[in-house]
Amino acid sequence: MGSIYREQFTKPIPQDAKLSRKQGRICAEWVTRNGKKRRAEVVETNLGQRLKLQSQFYHAKYRDGSGIIRKVATKCRTREAAMQRLAELERDAEKVRSGVLTSEQERAREHQQVPLAEHIVDYLEHLKTKLVRGRPVSPHHIQNVKHNLDRVVTECQLASLSDLEPQGIGRWMTLKLSEGVAPATINRCVAAVKALCAWCYDNQRLSTNPLTRLKKLNEQDDKRRKRRALSPDELQRLLTAARLRPLAELVRPSEKLPIAERKGRRSWHRLPITANNLVVAAERGSELLAHNQQKLSALRRMGEQRELIYRTLVSPIRRCPSSTSRKI
Repeated sequence: MGSIYREQFTKPIPQDAKLSRKQGRICAEWVTRNGKKRRAEVVETNLGQRLKLQSQFYHAKYRDGSGIIRKVATKCRTREAAMQRLAELERDAEKVRSGVLTSEQERAREHQQVPLAEHIVDYLEHLKTKLVRGRPVSPHHIQNVKHNLDRVVTECQLASLSDLEPQGIGRWMTLKLSEGVAPATINRCVAAVKALCAWCYDNQRLSTNPLTRLKKLNEQDDKRRKRRALSPDELQRLLTAARLRPLAELVRPSEKLPIAERKGRRSWHRLPITANNLVVAAERGSELLAHNQQKLSALRRMGEQRELIYRTLVSPIRRCPSSTSRKI
């Protein structure tokens, strides 16, 4: 037969607490941030004198289907609700012993009561320690995964693992597609949710993976940015910008910021180099470095090297005839 109890823990004594001795015990009285008066017993620990407090929620202690004694947080404030939760746990344990449920299914049902946000936190912590091809996962990728998961959880109103259903995720995909969201963006969100479900299944938090058969959207038919070759005029402007950019950067034009956009002492900002002011800025840069021919030559050489790189990239590849293919 299982039992319920409230766990006890200790915490530091507040600085404004008043200590008093009553009935041979030391008690502390203090006022919380909300203005409520609290009172607790003071005990001696390895860390010195600390407050002895009791959890607001009940915990259940029972023997599971494998015969192992487990302690589970019921998250119930009342004794009656905690007893009902204990009865559910004992019924599941009895089903495992009778063969109706497996131990994996029993553990998965325990995780159904945990909020989905806690599973996401554990999954992100797992990504921080995961190695992909011998390298750790980048923080940028973890941040993207968190953003995608939070978006699906918020917009689909997911609260627990039982809410992860392919029908609900599919309806969300259709809705976002009708709103004009790119299929690639939707697929990234779905991939993050499917990876979360796979991790929960591998760690026995789910008895089955509900999103295994959920398919991604077709990204080939949605071309937001169609690729094309550069026109001769665009290519010439690119080569000119590559050659003159090092000199033009020296004398980028500036303008005064509006008063509403000023931050601290910053009242000016540099304008970007455009095709209209590129040649003029490069000429002014050459005049500015007229007394320093060494730096002027270095910047010109840098621009010529950049232009040569672009010319090499856009030049057609010509294959030399192999010596073995020649007729003798």
